[in-house]
Amino acid sequence: MIAGLPSRVAFEARGCDGLINDCEGIITDAATDSTITHFATRGDGRGVFTLTAKSDARYKAKITYDGKEHSFDLQPVATEGISLSVDNISSPDSTKVIIRRSHNSNTPAPVGISLSSHGIAYFAKVIEPDTLTQIFIDKRNSPDGVSVITIFDSRGNIIADRMIFVDNGNHGGISVTTDKPTYQPTEKVSLELTVKDRNGSPVSMPLSLAVTDADYAVGNRSDILSGLLLASEIKGYVQNPARYFSNSNPDRHIQLDLLMMTQGWRRYAWRGIPSNRPDSIKFTPETAISVNGKVVSFVKGVPKPNVTLSTLICERQAPDSTRRKFIETFTTDSCGRFSFDCDVSGKWDLIMSVRENGKQKDYRIMLDRLFSPTPRAYHHYELQLNSAPNVETDSIAVADSIDTDISQITPLLPQEKHTLNLDEVVVKAKRNSREEDIRHNRATSVAYYDMADELDDITDKGQYIGQDLLAMLRKINPDFSSSFDNTGREKILYKGRGTLFVIDYKPTHDSDSLNYTYLYLESIKSIYVNEDTSVKLKYADHIKYTALNIDKYYGCVVFIETDPNMPAPPGKGTRRTVIDGYTIPAEFYHPDYSVMPDADDYRRTLYWNPDLRTDADGKVRVEFYNNMTCRKMSVDAQGITRSGFIATSSIP
Repeated sequence: MIAGLPSRVAFEARGCDGLINDCEGIITDAATDSTITHFATRGDGRGVFTLTAKSDARYKAKITYDGKEHSFDLQPVATEGISLSVDNISSPDSTKVIIRRSHNSNTPAPVGISLSSHGIAYFAKVIEPDTLTQIFIDKRNSPDGVSVITIFDSRGNIIADRMIFVDNGNHGGISVTTDKPTYQPTEKVSLELTVKDRNGSPVSMPLSLAVTDADYAVGNRSDILSGLLLASEIKGYVQNPARYFSNSNPDRHIQLDLLMMTQGWRRYAWRGIPSNRPDSIKFTPETAISVNGKVVSFVKGVPKPNVTLSTLICERQAPDSTRRKFIETFTTDSCGRFSFDCDVSGKWDLIMSVRENGKQKDYRIMLDRLFSPTPRAYHHYELQLNSAPNVETDSIAVADSIDTDISQITPLLPQEKHTLNLDEVVVKAKRNSREEDIRHNRATSVAYYDMADELDDITDKGQYIGQDLLAMLRKINPDFSSSFDNTGREKILYKGRGTLFVIDYKPTHDSDSLNYTYLYLESIKSIYVNEDTSVKLKYADHIKYTALNIDKYYGCVVFIETDPNMPAPPGKGTRRTVIDGYTIPAEFYHPDYSVMPDADDYRRTLYWNPDLRTDADGKVRVEFYNNMTCRKMSVDAQGITRSGFIATSSIP
């Protein structure tokens, strides 16, 4: 806000749970507590009000929500400057821009104004700002999506900017027709999809299609249109972005404009736009699976140049008689680095060894593949799903499937000093199978680790743990620690309590607790950490510990699953790992009910195909069979062409 100049102030109201809330209130002068203006949201927790601020005034926003009054300080008022006001709603072809300049402004004239999108300027003009300047920007040449209007001085410094959303309608709709109005259970369904652009001309393009049972479908809050053009271009989480593109929402243009004002950010470096410098390409388009890495010394991690790296790539998921193998030799560069490409699909075993001057060397081989994003917890409002299943039906289905399992009952441990011992009770029940026990132990675990992946990550970080299981556990989970007993033997603790190791679902008690130390880490397939009390009771030594103190003594059960076919650890200067090639496309199962099956069919997804293509008339036809209960189908079709033309069935 600039003193003496009218300003449009947009706001957003969120509750402590992160959800958007509608509200209304007043703007007051903090000094006199007099009301300046009223404000209210426009149905999506956002709103706007106009205020001509005074230079020496402070302003507050006051609302009453859930019977409580809340007060918020507005930003301080600037004494001089240039203000930018944008009307992006009144005209579909142009954007009205009003530039106001305070009388005492020291901003040098002239100034420039531009309209840019994705770092490219589509409009630019030099203006001599008077106290009031009004221009119209033709936005028909700008691409659909988020654009930025910027006012800058002769040195390229940003004075003011404002995000807008350009919707020239350069996307199409997908219409869906069926061969009949209703379908019987397991009856064949025939759908025809037709893609047309804004002028009604057919479009030949690739499509992805999903047909689901509408009674169990989760509400679709986004699609390819809102995802590419909106949600990916502004900061933060956008709740239900598809509503900004739905013609059934009469206020969508106003709500979208308020979203631009409250949630926008400068995604592209402003300095790069006026310079016209070509962008430097950091990563070229992928043409194959690239394997990059370096060879370093074992202790200090010093890069080792000009050493020979022998590689063997073997197909993993094929029979031995047909396994494909490739052998190649490389030499590291002056920085100890190497790189090669392989065009493979599925999982392949990669074995590498290092030689220098014809002799095997105990060097470490590190690969560049630690690119995973930092894990984060989802906010409460990101987990809200727009679904309303039949609770009564679901409850009945669940109740019918319950099979009482006494091992799943967590005992209540008494907290009092005195314990009342009851008489022994014998419970007779059918014993769970090994498969049921394994499934229960895995399902109730609090953590799971794929040992091959964990070892690869540790190696690629340049770290070394040898065959120390304790060091491995402490690397992957900070809750593990160690202590020494009276005999000097090291014990592994979990959250300050003991750890019960179960190897291939056979418990190791104190008498043979060192069994796990004889395991090669490479022979361990997976590790599960389980804190469930019933699981501790199942595997603990009941001769030494009672049911009451087992939970106090043990912090968790560590299930170690081994692979008997795993060879011994590799020798010095050798690295064994796995290359994840291109994913082999999986064909979605579509049952054929020309002959009725014996089993019931309650599929929620009736048809899915990510690789459809319309013909020259913009049409494509698919056929599939209905399930046994579906009465109403939900059809979701989306696609994009190489030129960026987007089509979606969510457009009415």
